[in-house]
Amino acid sequence: MKARQLNFYLDNQDLEKIEKYLQKTDFQIFTFPIRQAENVQLKADTRLSNTRYLVRKVDTDFVLANRKQLPIHLPLIEYTVTHCEKDGFWVKGRLFYYAYRQENGVWISQDADFVRAAERFFRWFRSHFSRQTQAPFLGTYASSRLVGGVA
Repeated sequence: MKARQLNFYLDNQDLEKIEKYLQKTDFQIFTFPIRQAENVQLKADTRLSNTRYLVRKVDTDFVLANRKQLPIHLPLIEYTVTHCEKDGFWVKGRLFYYAYRQENGVWISQDADFVRAAERFFRWFRSHFSRQTQAPFLGTYASSRLVGGVA
């Protein structure tokens, strides 16, 4: 497994659950382009990119020093926020990280502590949001909006 990914539909109330969880971890949230640590809300915000990056505090200096590299080389989780386009079409969000990175054309394992922290977050996510078979995960609030025809 070189990479892990979860797709989902969540709305702002669902995202608050994630924010509360992340506050208990050592992940920081960055926007793109990655500049410096920011206390960014995960909520979809038209002023910000819909893509965020979750970076552990211990990896911050490394990520900032190497931010011009592709994410495949960095210990971070890409977090794309579910958002609604102007035409009312919902774009699903995703969590994604590389368990391996390329170095001189060779795949090597990411830092074991990073992979464990990312997997812990993915397990928490799967236990707090539901899904049917291979469909994207649905948040409680987003589910009612999608099923109710509001989105």
